[in-house]
Amino acid sequence: MKNRFGLARNIPVSVKRKIRKNSKFGCVICRCGIYEYEHIEPEFSDALTHDADKMCLLCGQCHNKVTKGVLSKDTVFRHYKNIQNSLEAKNPWESFDLASNHIVIKIGNCRFEGAKELIRFGDKVILSIEPPEDGSGFPSLTGTFTKDDGSVLFSIENNEWQGCNDAWDIEFKGRELTIKTSAKKVALKLRLNPPKEIEVITLDLRIEDCHLYCDESKFRLGRILPDVEYYIGLDQLICYSPEAAIFIDNHKINNPILTEVTMHGGKGINLVGTGIWVGKNCPGMQIKGLFIEQATKLYTIETYAPFDKDLSYSRKILPPRLC
Repeated sequence: MKNRFGLARNIPVSVKRKIRKNSKFGCVICRCGIYEYEHIEPEFSDALTHDADKMCLLCGQCHNKVTKGVLSKDTVFRHYKNIQNSLEAKNPWESFDLASNHIVIKIGNCRFEGAKELIRFGDKVILSIEPPEDGSGFPSLTGTFTKDDGSVLFSIENNEWQGCNDAWDIEFKGRELTIKTSAKKVALKLRLNPPKEIEVITLDLRIEDCHLYCDESKFRLGRILPDVEYYIGLDQLICYSPEAAIFIDNHKINNPILTEVTMHGGKGINLVGTGIWVGKNCPGMQIKGLFIEQATKLYTIETYAPFDKDLSYSRKILPPRLC
């Protein structure tokens, strides 16, 4: 669809990001993190270009108020300017629709059902499912994701999430929320499947020597030490009611033996000596394959074991990837 000057509805990607950045990633009126792109002045029908200085983010409700004439363009423009100049603007926020007693969280290609703690590094719980509060009826999601420097990237408290005004980019499109820390780095990407499931499509999280990386086809959990890195990867895991879905005991490394991966009913998967656990104290799981990597400055060893009928495994010794 084009207006009378031939301007298409499609807004260039770079202009959209500038509008999001100027609006601090939320509705300039109420700060809702689910939004639309609004031509303030002139309106789209009279616009010659998509001008980021004259466009902003509005949530559906506030956009509807503008359309009905109960919220003026002057007020919207004033809020837009105030947001850009404010150092104390409220962070963009919204709530997850998790109205179920059986919350499911997918992290990469792994599925966790009924977990208590979803991600725990040492004494720090990054993401957990909290029991129902008085009168709430359902459990809720709580957690904090941080950048490499330790500053907060994204937080959740009892299903209400908040982004950060100083992010490089936060984009909510359809059912997907994407947070970038640079043009080429997606730090967190979520897909919402209400009322009981959230998919962590992409996550790149490092806290001290603990690292979790995933995308839609990959899951890697590891320890990063000065001269060696240890990683475990899982292929299409389904894990039921673990005490801790993803856990690293980061107090010490105890002579890792990378041919020793324990998988015991009721205990979970443990890469012996590294403190790396998946599905800790889990009564049941299904898994199609297991990947192990040891990387040093001299070599990289990769081992993969598909859990098929013959229980065979392959091992590669590769050039070092560490400098």
